Amino acid sequence: PGKVTDVDDAVLLRELGWRPSGNARDAPAVDAANTGEKGTPQHAPILLDVYATWCGPCQFLVPQLQSAAEEFGPDVRVMKLDSDKYPGLAGQLKVAGLPTLILFDGGEESRELKRMEGALTKDGIVEFVKK
Repeated sequence: PGKVTDVDDAVLLRELGWRPSGNARDAPAVDAANTGEKGTPQHAPILLDVYATWCGPCQFLVPQLQSAAEEFGPDVRVMKLDSDKYPGLAGQLKVAGLPTLILFDGGEESRELKRMEGALTKDGIVEFVKK
């Protein structure tokens, strides 16, 4: 809680409850350890930053995202995915521009709630998540 975690594709898929093969957006995995109604939040929501190391706006976002993560604490899990290292997953997520922030509901089979492309300030990130 309160930090930004750089994740690989396997970790992200597991956290989202999605299957590692096929189109991740259309094929969520069922995790027997999670009980509850399908789509019911089982974990804190996930805010995912899809970025690239060469992207200037992505680099601007780094301290902003860290400050937002500190404000969210345990209420929102903040993760980063390098689109150059994991282009397949970035493609499955239909990322068209960088940086892209995607908010997932944290359910057993996490669903995308909303997304935004472009760099935001800390306050903009907090507003995006809480709005």
